[in-house]
Amino acid sequence: MIKIKIKAAIFLLFITGNLNAQNFSDCYNYYETKDYFRLKTNFEKTVLKEKWENDLLKGLVLSVFGRHFEANLIFDDILAYHKKSVPDSLLAELYKHKAINHAGLYEYKNALTASIILRDKYSRFLDEEEKDDLPDEIALWDALKNEQKQKTEVINGSMVQMKKDIAGLWNIPVIIGDTTLDFVFDTGANVSVLTESTALKLGIKILGSGIKVGTATDIKVDSKAGVCAEMQIGKMKIRNVALLIIPDEALTFGPFYKITGIIGIPVIKALNEITINKDNLLTVSNTAGSKKYSNLCFEGFTPVIQMIHNSDSLSFIFDSGAMKTMLFKPYFDAYKSDIEKNYELTEITLGGAGGNKKVKGYNLKGIVLVSGNLKAVLEKTSLLIENIKIRNSYFFGNLGQDFIMQSNEIIINYGGMFIEFR
Repeated sequence: MIKIKIKAAIFLLFITGNLNAQNFSDCYNYYETKDYFRLKTNFEKTVLKEKWENDLLKGLVLSVFGRHFEANLIFDDILAYHKKSVPDSLLAELYKHKAINHAGLYEYKNALTASIILRDKYSRFLDEEEKDDLPDEIALWDALKNEQKQKTEVINGSMVQMKKDIAGLWNIPVIIGDTTLDFVFDTGANVSVLTESTALKLGIKILGSGIKVGTATDIKVDSKAGVCAEMQIGKMKIRNVALLIIPDEALTFGPFYKITGIIGIPVIKALNEITINKDNLLTVSNTAGSKKYSNLCFEGFTPVIQMIHNSDSLSFIFDSGAMKTMLFKPYFDAYKSDIEKNYELTEITLGGAGGNKKVKGYNLKGIVLVSGNLKAVLEKTSLLIENIKIRNSYFFGNLGQDFIMQSNEIIINYGGMFIEFR
């Protein structure tokens, strides 16, 4: 929904290897609980009697692991030949992912069609958060329906020098027209963003209004849709970039920090593979790349990474636009007795676009997280015991820059769907 190495691989296979699903319900349960890495592992070992069951699970796996075109081919086949056999509750999930896949392919008109069908025929199967988000998604796809697809000229080996701003976030120089601006480079942003004043200054095409955008604090911000005809990052040109245009005040944090724009996942993903080193130098590769494991997937348009903590496999939202890692209620539920024994309940203030929000939680010390060869200790980490979003009830936290920057180099590959910290 819209929101602004080898040892490890062997271990991950070990912990999932004995979870063999025997029927559709067993395997589908991993999908319902958004345990996508176990879903993928178990589906690959499962053969079901009904063709549509196999196909639906395969389509969902392909969809959450970023293979939008292949997933929609399977969904279209199900709709053409097996629709009467599929329960409406599962058709709701199919159309939800059709919309996501079309949007991921920049096919906004088709995303609109799938979203309208979802609203008109299957909305009763959506949770309250999804029902609340759907009208704004429809408004965005409707505004973009006649626009051309985003096109990206990726130059293999292209390098772009980024920098850290005062909030510790990556900023990348973006050229629009004859103007160069520093935008936040944010893997957690579902859509690229501009402030209203910047959009007006640059002559950005404004397409529609009345779109409410969710934020990190779950405060809704009024926005408009827009399209940038062309932007340049290093030597690479990206055309027909869909944007959300939001009020300047929503991205102003006190008197000294203001965000002008955000480069989000639709642009970042189009670069295929990026490497960012300790000096904040970004290098682009258009080679496919592959690993024996995939530790990256998507929940809607939001990237999710598989992490290791206390020998447990935990799914985290991957968010380079967050200064600090934050833990969610599933983490509290998993380690409740230890947390209550060693820490005092407190009030935590969350800040984000649109304002601040206070929630109950704990401030934890010395949390150890592992990804591949990187084992990092987080000195101070906030744990929320309230789910400010329904989505947070499925993930253990939001992985931020305090973990990312303990590596010498990070590789993000959207073709092979893996993140490697070196």
